Amino acid sequence: MKILFVSHAIREHIGVEKTSGYILEDYFRKLGNRVIHLYRDNWGSLLKINREFDPDLIFVVGVIGAPLCFLKKMGVITAPIMFYWNDYYVEIMGDKYGKHLIRFLENYTVRNSD
Repeated sequence: MKILFVSHAIREHIGVEKTSGYILEDYFRKLGNRVIHLYRDNWGSLLKINREFDPDLIFVVGVIGAPLCFLKKMGVITAPIMFYWNDYYVEIMGDKYGKHLIRFLENYTVRNSD
């Protein structure tokens, strides 16, 4: 199975902290799946990677799931989107980006992921 793992992580921080999402990424690889991790600094190449890699599943961590779910509704993405809800995004990012925006992105992702 081909899995596209999309997160808000910064490439340089991987390996410094091991959260449950990244433990799952390693687990998917150990099961023999092909996994590509799309980090925050590569979000701009999402459509190109999606087209070339043609994933069977898109595994999303964070509010980046909202634009992915929107692209799926538009028919640009066809793979199922699995949202890994591992944090209280409004409490963590609400002060920086606005609680209403983060709440909307979080709810949109939850309601529209597979």
